[in-house]
This record gives sequence, C-alpha cells and structure tokens, in this order.
Amino acid sequence: MRSRLGAYEVGLSCLLLRFAEEAEIDQVLMDCLLREVSATNARCLSTLRQEMCGLSPEATEIWEILLSGLRSVDSPDALFDLFRSLESMICRELVSTSLMHSSGAFGQLARRLILSFKQASFEAVVKLYDSVQSFLTEEMDIENQPARNPK
Repeated sequence: MRSRLGAYEVGLSCLLLRFAEEAEIDQVLMDCLLREVSATNARCLSTLRQEMCGLSPEATEIWEILLSGLRSVDSPDALFDLFRSLESMICRELVSTSLMHSSGAFGQLARRLILSFKQASFEAVVKLYDSVQSFLTEEMDIENQPARNPK
C-alpha cells in the first residue's frame, strides 16, 4: 500500500465505510475489498473500474457505490469527514467478531488509510481533493461518450 493517498485510496475508503455501515454482509462488496486488501502493487481507479464493470451486474453496482462516495467528496472538509467516519467504524474491543476489527484485514487497511490521511499536510489534502475531482471529471467524460456501434 502506498503511503501517499490518491483518488484510489479515497474510493477504497468509501467502500470500506459503506461495508462497515451495512447491517448485512454484501458478499460482492466483501470479495471486492478482499481483492484490494491482497493487491500487492499500486492500483488506480481506472483499473478497478475496468475490472469491476466487466465482472457482473453486482460488481458494477459496487462501482456505482464507489462513485457515489467519491461524488460526496465535495470539499477538502468532506475528506476529513470521510476519514473521521471510517475511523469511528473500526472496532477496538479485545474480543469481537466485527469484520472491521482493528486487527482484522479490513480494520488494518482502514487504519493504514486513516494514518496516511492524518500524516498528510493541508496542501496534500487539497491535492488529494483535486485528484478525486479530476478522476470524477474523467469519469463523467467517459460516461458521456457516445456508444460505439460495431460494424
């Protein structure tokens, strides 16, 4: 995992938060997060989009959840709120079956993301916000492209 945050990490944080807030386990979302936890190389949102949108309608729905989370980041302050909310979902009890337990895979991922955010300077947070907005602009351009007709 990179120590520097980018739009990918913000998107992953949105998915983790959604996963933690759900009353029932969403198996497709959990599988997606497990793939990302075990990823050994640096990832980007465009690669994640290609993978998810080609898997199944359920995976495409998870991608839409990620985009919705990114769209809610409408200011640098919203980034602070996102990571504060994610931090509040981490369970620190000694005995817990929570999937977001601080020593579990998802809890550790969330803690790494939160720590990276907390260590970022204000200028880095603004750049992170700009990165998210830039990705959303690119995504909107892709969605607005006319479908190609095969000949």
